[in-house]
Amino acid sequence: MKSYSRTAALVVLGVAAFAWSQEKQATPSPAPQQQDSNAPPAALDSSDNPLTPGDNVRLSAGSPFRLTVPGSREARNFLLWSAALSESAQTLTGGTDNGWADQTTTGMRFALSRAGRGQEFSAGYQGGVQFNGELSGRQAGQSAVTYFHGLNVTETVNRGRWNVSLVNNTQYTPQSNFGFAGNGNIGDFGSPAGGGLGSTLPTVNPSLTPDQSIANGSSARVSNTSAAAVEYRLNSKSSLHSKVSFGLLDFMDGGIDSRQMLADGGYQRRVGRRNWITADAGYSRFWFPGFDGVELNAEQVRLGFESQVTKRLSVAASAGPQITRSEFLRFRALNTSIAANLAYGWRRNQFSLTYDRGTSGGSGVLLGGSSDVITASLSKELRRGWGVAFNGGYSRLSAFTLGTSKFSGEFAGLGISRGITREAHMFFGYGMQRQDGCSLAVCDGIQHRLTLGIDWNHRPIRIR
Repeated sequence: MKSYSRTAALVVLGVAAFAWSQEKQATPSPAPQQQDSNAPPAALDSSDNPLTPGDNVRLSAGSPFRLTVPGSREARNFLLWSAALSESAQTLTGGTDNGWADQTTTGMRFALSRAGRGQEFSAGYQGGVQFNGELSGRQAGQSAVTYFHGLNVTETVNRGRWNVSLVNNTQYTPQSNFGFAGNGNIGDFGSPAGGGLGSTLPTVNPSLTPDQSIANGSSARVSNTSAAAVEYRLNSKSSLHSKVSFGLLDFMDGGIDSRQMLADGGYQRRVGRRNWITADAGYSRFWFPGFDGVELNAEQVRLGFESQVTKRLSVAASAGPQITRSEFLRFRALNTSIAANLAYGWRRNQFSLTYDRGTSGGSGVLLGGSSDVITASLSKELRRGWGVAFNGGYSRLSAFTLGTSKFSGEFAGLGISRGITREAHMFFGYGMQRQDGCSLAVCDGIQHRLTLGIDWNHRPIRIR
């Protein structure tokens, strides 16, 4: 009875809010009000002035952070939080039953930025609880109540020619985070916390995190990545960089636990005003606590190029040979290591595209493998308070030793939002996830998901 009441309340609230927003549009808009002095300038600025080169758009090849999308002013010293409630219907997969399963999700996000002289600190959290199958059946192996959490903490220190960056990312999810929805639409979980202004926070580079690009059913897991990077500027055009990271992936209900250590170092030189060339060498080690003596070692050398093509468009790419070997599994393989990023931003609209190829920890289904992962995202604000967002991804994982063992998967999500007030939004989303190849309870399946929800975003609070 409680589940019916919660679902009915959500639908009634959404319809009433939408009707009220339409009624508000019909009335004359009030005179412009004075800007909130507690909001940081970046939260209030809607101009078309993008970041200048080097502010926080281009990141060194040795940085542990994700490439930032240009197009909005950098924001510092703020606190932002939001809450969301949604109801979803998703097709059943991994079992003998056909039909739809319901899911009610409630959660929150917060984003914190604090900057001082030569030092910046940020923290972003997103988490919540899911009530599964209260009106219908549940996914195979899925619990009635599941939880998800994600915490990203960064610290950057600049002293003279030295730049030191630290980052830690921890996640607990009831399934693979590749395409996981969290509080929003398919693929939203893991994006910069807080949305909007919160998207200016640095987040961990996805190439440093343990691979989860292949689904393996409703299997809860913990993932953690810690990384440190150092850059030393030789002069105005050249710098040396180095970074090291450690990652773990542990499963609660089934899956291959893994550990990984990555280290690299290199040289970067500026060519012209907005171009950089890079050269680096790296070493990776993967091992598996449940399989004594099994480990993979990989060495790579890459050449790269970075460019801020325009004030709105940034691109970065590097590639080179990678040798992976294992004495226990008795193999030696020559592969290609590739990392490519494209980021484009204008006003409050953003587009990003990433591609990574190389040796991975096996995504919990293999004892290591060669992986290809492509992800893309687009968010655009439309007129009259409407907004649209798209994200998608494709992954492929091939075993080194088990003959033709291959997995592939993809996800796509489309979301539409409508502003009700300055702080509240309604959103509707459609998502699709598909996998080829069997892993635990999931075999060659496709899942569709429909979501209706409402979120509330507190106005940014300026930290003095």
